Amino acid sequence: MIGLQTLILNETMDRRKFVGSTLGTVSGLVLIRNVFGLPNLYGRSIKFNNNASQVGFIGDYNSVEELIAADIKELARIGGSFEEIADRIKGFLDYAENEAYGRQNKNSIDPIVINAYLLTRGMQICPFEGCKAHWNDIVFIQNSESGKKLTINKGIEHLARDHHLLEKGNEYEIIPVEFYKHFMP
Repeated sequence: MIGLQTLILNETMDRRKFVGSTLGTVSGLVLIRNVFGLPNLYGRSIKFNNNASQVGFIGDYNSVEELIAADIKELARIGGSFEEIADRIKGFLDYAENEAYGRQNKNSIDPIVINAYLLTRGMQICPFEGCKAHWNDIVFIQNSESGKKLTINKGIEHLARDHHLLEKGNEYEIIPVEFYKHFMP
């Protein structure tokens, strides 16, 4: 926590420079906002544990809310849902874990082939503030008819089901219309 004396000294600094160079955490920005009467710079109702990490999840979108709103709109247009996507991913994960582990390209669900099922050494934790979910699996799947590939894990299922987030701009990217075209029955 920043000391009162430091705050008084820094009060004379350019506020923008102070915000940009001091306290990079969300709690720090809340403190700055309250002390200096600044508007909420993040303006988000959805918060990540590490606000900078959201860039790795939202691709070209400006915020998590914007991405979720776009996916809600697209899912409504195609008659899909986050729950259906999460259920289908869970089916792939369960199948990979119970049936295809260690036997790449041998077993499939529909035209979907489980190319690999891996467990990582470390755990990934949910990026959302207050959420304790974690996972350490990676599953590579492919539609054997279209050739479309997808990388999934329990985190993708969790984010879709519990937070209505479909990642963008990384190897776990899910575009609803493409998912329904290539990975739904």
